[in-house]
Amino acid sequence: DYFLELVDEAGDRLLRGPDQEDWFWRIGQEYANLRGLMSFAEAADEPQVIARVASRLWPFWWTHGNVAEGRRWAEMALPHRARFDDELRANVLHAAGRLMALQGDTGRAREVLQEYLEVCRRIGDQPHIADALSGLGVVASNLQEYAQADRLWAEALRIYESLDDQWGVARASNNLGDLRVYQGEYADAIGHLEKAARLFGELHSALGESIALINLGRASLLLGEAERAETYFRSSLEIKTSLADKEGIAWNLEGLAGVAGASGKSERAARLFGAADSLRRAISIALPAPDLPLYERMVSRARAGADPEVWGIWWDEGARMELDRALAYAQHPDRS
Repeated sequence: DYFLELVDEAGDRLLRGPDQEDWFWRIGQEYANLRGLMSFAEAADEPQVIARVASRLWPFWWTHGNVAEGRRWAEMALPHRARFDDELRANVLHAAGRLMALQGDTGRAREVLQEYLEVCRRIGDQPHIADALSGLGVVASNLQEYAQADRLWAEALRIYESLDDQWGVARASNNLGDLRVYQGEYADAIGHLEKAARLFGELHSALGESIALINLGRASLLLGEAERAETYFRSSLEIKTSLADKEGIAWNLEGLAGVAGASGKSERAARLFGAADSLRRAISIALPAPDLPLYERMVSRARAGADPEVWGIWWDEGARMELDRALAYAQHPDRS
């Protein structure tokens, strides 16, 4: 079947690159047909087909604002996983666990990703063991279990290094850098994140590089370096826009709002915060718990000198912006 061959060919390219923009576009063009394939498989009691598609498409669902739909498909296949071979079982567990984590369902995500890890350990699949540890680290971090996240990501890093998997090394470095931001160790965070951004850039992995740039922007903002933070956020936003990565766009709108607030531009900050909030609601991906203190600090700083009623008007104006208009507004720093 052409569409199964398409998702098999996509493989890890949606997550790792280097031609992610092309692959996201191709999947987007064929998505109605892929959805139809899964619907047909559901009616024909062919859960392995659903699992095969879902296990490849989860990065597309994540970036394009379809997490709820993606999780529904992945969970439809899960009850049948005993019928799958080890590779397919592992892949669909991974996809389901990551989508659950994105929705904030940390308890279920941990359970599913732990099973994914157990399958990978049993069959001795080192690359996927590292991926499972990475996913479990995300869950631990979202639960603010930072020591556990540190242990899991450090173990993943050791495996990636032993495999000479530079994309994996970049991923683990980004995760550890993000963790240092949460722990208030901003200078150490910068070191990890610069390494991640450099490696992702060398590998032409646009998705990974754009995430590392967001985290560099956040760390720089916390260090009081608003101008540098703005450069990182703008670079990331350009990539995220090219990938049509809606969650990534929301992160950058929030970052640029924080920069505006730090620069005394309350009106601009409120509109950008409003646009980001509206986008997050549309894609049903809330900020993870560890990120709320920084977000609330940025909002408080930006609204400190503004009349509360006027601030609300500005916020609502941003929330009503269509995405294209919000992007145009974000890309022109001279606008108030």
